[in-house]
Amino acid sequence: MARIKTTIPNDILKIIKATENRICGLTQNRTRYYPYFEIQHGKLAISTVAARYGRKYAGKKTPTIFLKKVTVHILGEKKCWCRDISFIAIAGYVADFNVERALESKKTKYLINQHEETKFWYSDSKYFRLFRSCSVVNPEFLQQTEEFKYCAWDGIIDVLDYLEKYQKNPKIELVSKLLGNRLAMSQKIVNLATKDRNFIVWLKTHKSEIRYAAIPVIISAYKNGWTLKEAADDYNVVQEFRSWGRYLNGDELKAFYRKADRKTKLKIIEYTRNTKTSFHHYNDYLVAIKALGLDMTDVKNVFPKDFEYWSKIRLNQYATLKAEQDAKLQKELTERIKKIADKYEALTLVGDNYVVLIADSKQALIKEGEFLHHCVGRMDYDQRIAKEQSLIFFIRKANEKEIPFVTVEFSISEKKVRQCYGVRDTKPAPEVIDFVNAWAKKAKRRLQNIQRKVA
Repeated sequence: MARIKTTIPNDILKIIKATENRICGLTQNRTRYYPYFEIQHGKLAISTVAARYGRKYAGKKTPTIFLKKVTVHILGEKKCWCRDISFIAIAGYVADFNVERALESKKTKYLINQHEETKFWYSDSKYFRLFRSCSVVNPEFLQQTEEFKYCAWDGIIDVLDYLEKYQKNPKIELVSKLLGNRLAMSQKIVNLATKDRNFIVWLKTHKSEIRYAAIPVIISAYKNGWTLKEAADDYNVVQEFRSWGRYLNGDELKAFYRKADRKTKLKIIEYTRNTKTSFHHYNDYLVAIKALGLDMTDVKNVFPKDFEYWSKIRLNQYATLKAEQDAKLQKELTERIKKIADKYEALTLVGDNYVVLIADSKQALIKEGEFLHHCVGRMDYDQRIAKEQSLIFFIRKANEKEIPFVTVEFSISEKKVRQCYGVRDTKPAPEVIDFVNAWAKKAKRRLQNIQRKVA
């Protein structure tokens, strides 16, 4: 590949020097970036010059100004060329002028491209676009090229993104000259404008209104015959409901929102605003009336006149119902754990120094966890037992069977010990480990016998 031209053109230098001399002393110790158009490898490119003041010497009225070409972005290429430039999270883009500072002298006013030891290196084209927030110093250069002399780039949109889209579809100029680059970058707007002449007429009619409107709002307003305000309200409803969807409880409630028409959605938003109710509170209310079996199509249920009053009643009723359901589930869970413990009672063991007891209730797990300061009573070990994934065993000293000592999780499917911990998740003493290993071998054989009998 041909080498990058590192020389800064004289006309560009003249513009940069004039700017630097004009702002001299106003922004000292800061690096400024000057992007400009040029031709690289036979293609349009945008290169960036970094400029920075140097040290001041005694008796010297003006500091040295360092100028260096640091990036080159060539139109259509996936890689950009960089030199002596890096990105730091706190400081942003930082240009390196260390060698230039070493070359500075009392007589020097400008140091231009002095650091030639560093070669240009590759980076992804989307990075090091130092011209995003800067003005290109020679925008008239585009009009001097055959390909882009009719280009309507306005300096607001990233120039490379715009020109690449312009190359693929020059018809974006139709929208760009009418409404500006922002809307011209929308493929949906351009496609509709090129296919539907009435859309062009509509754009001209509403030019002042839609310049800063969201793309979906513009298309929705045209296709549905709405005003921009109606389309914006509809768009906001969709966006708001989309964000609300992350907090919905239950598939049925999600379906309620999803099936609601535009009028209902607008009414929900208006209702929550008028009642000064957060969506989370309103959503909790809907969860309650849904769980209580109330009619979700009845306006009196979905939009009560006194929301504060009825929300308290429904939420209290729901809390009572949920407590009853939780108590029922807890009872079923307790019975299930006890049934599993009875089924695998044969895995327990009484030794000379230690005994192995099986956990037969949630309360037993909680007591064990609180006494030994570990998580067996707080995590989902009760569910693992109920699903017959794991069994929890308590290792106790033979003469202190009531005092928690070591806790073991035994996998039913793997037929082996998964965890074995003492107080605060510490590793038990070697003699305890030996006892547990010996017990685990017996437990494996007994478990196989139990499973054969069940089969």
